Amino acid sequence: MEDRTFAERWEDCQEGWDRFRPSKPLWFWSCIGVVAATVAIGFTAGGWTTRDAAERLARQAAADARAELVAAACVRKFRENPGFESELSVLKDTPASDRPGILEKGGWVSLAGMDEPLAAAGVLCAAELTKAPDLAAPIAGSPGEPST
Repeated sequence: MEDRTFAERWEDCQEGWDRFRPSKPLWFWSCIGVVAATVAIGFTAGGWTTRDAAERLARQAAADARAELVAAACVRKFRENPGFESELSVLKDTPASDRPGILEKGGWVSLAGMDEPLAAAGVLCAAELTKAPDLAAPIAGSPGEPST
């Protein structure tokens, strides 16, 4: 084993790198490899996406948000209806696949200015109405609720 210091070994290493002269094909293929690796890692692990995928995700997020908004309004309107207890029992007795249709026919899943009801809102509204344990409790801010 040689008794050379780290600095001496480092200088030898540096001289080796200084003498290294890669050829043009090596540079070219190295660049191609780096670009391919960057793209592969970016789209798989980096979270990159194509424009079409981003637009599709944005449209889906907007539709989901719209459905959630209309469903929340549906639940509120349904609960504020004077005969909601009887309508709720009818809704609960109906098969789950038919509940959104009942809500659509009743006009519960439509907001002012909408041309037609949102089917996704009917599904969400029906699920919320049928899972709620105590719908007889007043809604905060309802006209008939006593103020505290």
